[in-house]
Amino acid sequence: MSVLRLIKVGIDLPEGTLFDEVDLVLERGMRVAISGENGAGKTTLMRVAAGEVEPDRGTTELRGSVGWLPQHLPDTLEHPGSGGERQRRRLEELLSRSHDLLLLDEPTHHLDLGAMSWLESALLSSDAAVLFVSHDRAFLDAVATHVGFLERGAWRLETGNYSQATERRRGEDAVNARRHHVQTRKVAALEAEFHRQRSKAKSADRFNHKRASGQPLILAKGKAENVSNKLAGRARALKTRLAREEVVAKPWEDRRRLSFSAQPSSPGPSEVLRAEGLVVTRGGRQVIGPDAVDLHVRRSDKIALVGPNGSGKSTLLAVLMGTLEPDAGRVVLGTGLRIGFADQAREPWGDAATVGEVLRRVRSNLLDADVWRVTAEVGVPSAPSRPVFELSGGERRRLTLAQIAVSDGHLLVLDEPTHHLDLRAVEALEKLLVEYSGTLLLATHDRRLVERVATRVWRLGDGRLEED
Repeated sequence: MSVLRLIKVGIDLPEGTLFDEVDLVLERGMRVAISGENGAGKTTLMRVAAGEVEPDRGTTELRGSVGWLPQHLPDTLEHPGSGGERQRRRLEELLSRSHDLLLLDEPTHHLDLGAMSWLESALLSSDAAVLFVSHDRAFLDAVATHVGFLERGAWRLETGNYSQATERRRGEDAVNARRHHVQTRKVAALEAEFHRQRSKAKSADRFNHKRASGQPLILAKGKAENVSNKLAGRARALKTRLAREEVVAKPWEDRRRLSFSAQPSSPGPSEVLRAEGLVVTRGGRQVIGPDAVDLHVRRSDKIALVGPNGSGKSTLLAVLMGTLEPDAGRVVLGTGLRIGFADQAREPWGDAATVGEVLRRVRSNLLDADVWRVTAEVGVPSAPSRPVFELSGGERRRLTLAQIAVSDGHLLVLDEPTHHLDLRAVEALEKLLVEYSGTLLLATHDRRLVERVATRVWRLGDGRLEED
């Protein structure tokens, strides 16, 4: 029995339709992920399902008890890890009760790897229907049984987890693109033949006395009319065939490309950094210690720093960059080393008022043309003088990608770079980091990003730093 039915649901905004014709029948045991760019309407659709928003068109039917986890935690938190702890408590409270339907908007937001693993197990062991939004690809692959794609206001439901559904969608689009091409050529040929037969029919209908060639005029005219009628009949038959041709819509192809790159202008030192006898505490809590550690980073290393919320990943990055002093030991940076830094979670733009100022804090010699180019490449075409406060939340996230793209650092340090990015931007960032020829220090909870980018993995927790 279905616990949620969305029938031809549509939502309008002042600037146009957000989405339309959304159909979904959700039964117990189904776990449907909603995928789409920031601004596509994922949260709005969740609120429609929860009964918080009345659709402009269509109907919703809810049966049974509903557990609803809206996304409302602040993006920046005073205490590292507090967001993840609060999010887990909210989830534990929600999942401790029996529900027929779970509506989860960004349940993985702020969660560390351990909490995400716990949440995966909890959802997989539940027989409730689940409708959820997440930008964590590993979580989507582990949990989803179906994926609903929201693109350009249209809804499309595919079976399988995220990777399977995405591959199936690409395959179906490829087949439909070929069918559309074949049909277009067939219709063009039928139209050409229709016009040819109609033209011949009109020509035959125009009786020419000279062509009678001595035949009785009535007989010759009758023959001409007979030919004209046959040709006109053929033309009508072709027109009927054209009308009956199945219309195969051309699949929409997203030609926009987040195709940006970040490469250091010079290789930089072969010995990027070295830490000796390192002990670090923060707020009375040991990040590394009491046992000291030695670290060595070489050119082209791509190191993922992983660990639970509150383990001190951001603190350790600050120590390694030289912006925070260790309690014991020392950090030696390579001669002439340039460091590029981006903190997606906190947007460290200070008092930068414009887009140009934000990017020039990373690379001071940028021309206005460079600012135009790189912001266009990350999907936020902006004049250098555009005020930062005018940017939407999604545009601000992508502006951080632009910071990464213009970085000229030999060492690129990224603290939670996927924070609040949609899946398309995450995949573009992954491609950038795979192709990046410099050295990378990356703190992240994104398991897929670690798998595909990192050449080394450091695990931080309980005062210890260990390498896989």
